[in-house]
Amino acid sequence: MILEQVEVRCVRNIGEATLALSPRLNLLLGPNGAGKTALLEALNFLVRGRAVRSRGVSSLIQHGAPALSVHASGRDDERGQVRIGVERDRANQTRLRLDGEAA
Repeated sequence: MILEQVEVRCVRNIGEATLALSPRLNLLLGPNGAGKTALLEALNFLVRGRAVRSRGVSSLIQHGAPALSVHASGRDDERGQVRIGVERDRANQTRLRLDGEAA
């Protein structure tokens, strides 16, 4: 699947961000603390369901926020347009969605 758009909420220092992605090449540029690594961690959580670092997913949730969410949409050769998403709260309750339906 080629991602076309990513929406991130309450992941580390990212309060809310929506990114339109190129199907070819995407570069993340910015000063320290701009959220480049947070975005990569959010994408990793969406794909793998766990944090990159061993401290766990709860360490990804923005300070003071009740939960984080990462949603993406893209195009798949077999299924066409696909939308996926994951949410995790501080009680470690995880909700997965595929094309708007609970998964």
